[in-house]
Amino acid sequence: MRSFAGKSAFTTWLYRITLNAVRDLGRKNATQRDTLKAWSAEPTEGVSNPGHDRAMEAGELYGAIDTLPPRQKAAALLVWAEGLTHSEAAHVLECAEKTVSAHLFQAREKLKVLFGERL
Repeated sequence: MRSFAGKSAFTTWLYRITLNAVRDLGRKNATQRDTLKAWSAEPTEGVSNPGHDRAMEAGELYGAIDTLPPRQKAAALLVWAEGLTHSEAAHVLECAEKTVSAHLFQAREKLKVLFGERL
């Protein structure tokens, strides 16, 4: 709290702190993340639960988002997962709103390649 200078909205400052903490944690736990990806890539036999299928699809999508370049990944998570507007995400990422839109467009194009036309 001592570092909050009041130059922006409290939520913007909090999102920025959270985003930096997530990035730090991601770098720190890269080995564990790779191991979990390898485990989740193994096929499961006899799964017919629709809820499980949706959870697997969500897991696949988040796994794919995790492979995006850092700025695209951050924009995608802030807008698609957290529900921020492009303007709010721009404040958090400290860039122009059009830059957020460009990152999301590039992310969507890369995800289309990974998932085909399922998106």
